[in-house]
Amino acid sequence: PAFGQYGIALDVGTTTLAAQLYNKAGAKLAECGRRNPQAACGADVISRIESALHGDLDQLSNAIREAIDGMIRELAKQARINAKEIDGMVITGNTAMLYLLTATSPETLSRAPFQADRLFGETLTANELRLSALSPQATIYLPPCIAAFVGADTVCAILATNLCETENALLADIGTNGEMGLWHNGTLSVRSEE
Repeated sequence: PAFGQYGIALDVGTTTLAAQLYNKAGAKLAECGRRNPQAACGADVISRIESALHGDLDQLSNAIREAIDGMIRELAKQARINAKEIDGMVITGNTAMLYLLTATSPETLSRAPFQADRLFGETLTANELRLSALSPQATIYLPPCIAAFVGADTVCAILATNLCETENALLADIGTNGEMGLWHNGTLSVRSEE
C-alpha cells in the first residue's frame, strides 16, 4: 500500500465512479459510488473527447474532481475519520477518463493513429491534481495505461485477478467501454471496443 494511515482505491468509470477506503491493515472501512457527472457532456468516451476538444476540457475536469472530492468526504464520514487523515489514493480509469481528470488535451486520442501521448503510471499530490478534500501532500497514484483505448482500469483488473499467473484465462470488462484481456500460452493480448 502506498499510504501510511488510510488509502482510497477509486475507479473513474465512464458511467459510474466507485471507491473504497482502507486502513493500513487492509481492512475495508467504507465504500461509495455515484454517477460520473461528465455524462452531461456525452454518454461515451468519444463524445467527451469531442466535447473537450470543443472547449469543455476544464468543465469536464472540474466536474470529475468535484465528484471525487465529494466521494472522499463521504468515505471519511462513513469511517468516522477526518478526510485529511487519508494520505494515499489510487485513481484508475480508462485512458480518456484519466486525460479528462488531469485536464490533458485528448487531441491524440481523437484521430488516427489513436496513440496516447500520456500513458500515466504517475504519482501526483492532491494539490497537483487539485483535490481539496485531502491534505495537499497526500499521494495519488494514476496507474499506467496500455494504449489509447486500453486503460489503467484494465491494467488494475489484470493485476487484481492474477490473470497472468494462470495457465490460460480471459478477462472481460463489460461496461460503457468494453475491454478484454486474454492470457494464452504465456502471452497477454488486450483489446477494446469503442
